[in-house]
Amino acid sequence: QAYETAINAYEYLAKKGNPSYTLESQILKVIAKSEQTLCRIHSHKDLENLANLYEKTLSKLGRNISTAYLLKEYARLQGFYLHNVKQAISLLEDCIRLTKNESELQAECKLELADVLLMKGEHWEAILLYSQVEKSFKENPIGHEAKFRRARISYFQGEFDWAQAQLDVLKASTSKLIANNAMQLSLLITDNIGLDTSARAMQMFARAELLAFQNRWNESVGTLDSLLSNFSGHT
Repeated sequence: QAYETAINAYEYLAKKGNPSYTLESQILKVIAKSEQTLCRIHSHKDLENLANLYEKTLSKLGRNISTAYLLKEYARLQGFYLHNVKQAISLLEDCIRLTKNESELQAECKLELADVLLMKGEHWEAILLYSQVEKSFKENPIGHEAKFRRARISYFQGEFDWAQAQLDVLKASTSKLIANNAMQLSLLITDNIGLDTSARAMQMFARAELLAFQNRWNESVGTLDSLLSNFSGHT
């Protein structure tokens, strides 16, 4: 996370003019600047400046297979930080068209698109994309990640038994991060579902998490306030 040093190094490499790493250096410099901005307190103006940098770089380098990863990162900025969901979807659809079928980069773009669709409230379209990636990469960590996100939608929707069945399978994932995430969500369900036979408290909590995922912060906080009032003795 020594961003300034990294950015300076990428700028140096880009100026050297060697075609074997000039393009990649320019792309990684933008992503490093993006990470530097997003990891600290930032203003809307900071985000707009970042979006302008992405646009300028893409105009210079073109929209092609070589810049598909940059497009994917730009879509994330538009969807999750600037809340321009329509533009994020368009960028990710371009990304999917540019990348090869069954490639991991295309799978990453599909997962990102599914997340944006979920944020928009289009659950079934998100499920379809998660399922496509899961089916194509069954024994690959990216397939396990798709399965986890698919199970997470079921959790958001209050389908706790089905979600937990999928999460229990993912506990054995070769990816430590996915296994840990699956374990944590599975334990959350296990520890709380039996305390309320109607599962209403858990459903409210899951809904609050979905609203937070969708950046609907006021609604999420309101749901949690209601949970505190109606189920004050619940873990």
